[in-house]
Amino acid sequence: MFIYFFCLFLILIIHLYYRLPFWMLSIFWFFTPFICYKLKLITNTQGIITLFLILNVIIIGNFSHLRRLFFTLPFLSVFNSKDRINWQRFKNIDDDWLVTDFEKALYNGQPNFNVQIPESSPSQAAQNFLNRIGQKTDLSPERYRRFLSDHGIAALAISKKHDGHGFNRRDVAHIINGISQYNPLLAALIGIINTESVISLINRNGTPPQREEYLPAFSKGDKQPFLNTTFLYELLENGRSSIEGRIETDLYNDQETIGIRLSFSDIIMLGTNRSSVFYLAVNLSDFTNELGNHTHLGTALCLLDSAHDDIQVIPGNEVYKGLFKYYRCSAKDIFIPLS
Repeated sequence: MFIYFFCLFLILIIHLYYRLPFWMLSIFWFFTPFICYKLKLITNTQGIITLFLILNVIIIGNFSHLRRLFFTLPFLSVFNSKDRINWQRFKNIDDDWLVTDFEKALYNGQPNFNVQIPESSPSQAAQNFLNRIGQKTDLSPERYRRFLSDHGIAALAISKKHDGHGFNRRDVAHIINGISQYNPLLAALIGIINTESVISLINRNGTPPQREEYLPAFSKGDKQPFLNTTFLYELLENGRSSIEGRIETDLYNDQETIGIRLSFSDIIMLGTNRSSVFYLAVNLSDFTNELGNHTHLGTALCLLDSAHDDIQVIPGNEVYKGLFKYYRCSAKDIFIPLS
């Protein structure tokens, strides 16, 4: 029996040392009881009992939902009590034993930065767009901003279905790189608008009504986003949002609607006099159990539009050569319906 357990332990050590996939460990563990039984190292009863326990471990380890339920979440709760910020990432790391080989190597402290990424040429449409944008750099900041808006500079990754350009990531990177050759600051802002703003959030995760309402408006320049360039970093650093919201039922469009009641003050963002749409991460509480039996629900991303939400927007100084201004946004007891 000792040799049998030693074999299981030795297989586990070898697996961990070489960081092999869990399914390989499952195969070796599954056949070990049969081999040891044939060699008369264990009895039939001992083999059946240990095989049953091994099968439970194999099932939990190979099915991501069960693994997160019985392994990841218990570990996460233990580590959160000791180091909330760092171990908050543990659930994301545990995604089929890391997502890619590069991420696995990076997590283990052995990244290979010499990996050659297959080259792919940008489309002709992306090059033509870059040529059109680069011909008007002599305009005044106000006219240049309108020129960029009219050409859908915020709609690089928005699909053509929603009146965007429909460029893929390679094309977007090519356009941003081309603009950075003569205006690095503008290229950085365009990159943020198209990849890390409320536009990209709605484009990737918005509901169908939100996409139909906002994406064509962004593409045509009818609506423009506010940029909160440090908000996500502040959220990661603090481990949670400082903005508190609560679940309530209130009248919205003459119907009782469940939504979020929240207040915030002096949120500093970049924008123009046509900017109105932005998002905030809100720490939610459900004191009346409208959505379930839990009081603290975690963090939700709320989409806000100063064009119809009761939000006070105060302009500040011009920045980035007059292309943007700082704005201070505040609101008190506004109601955001759950979509």
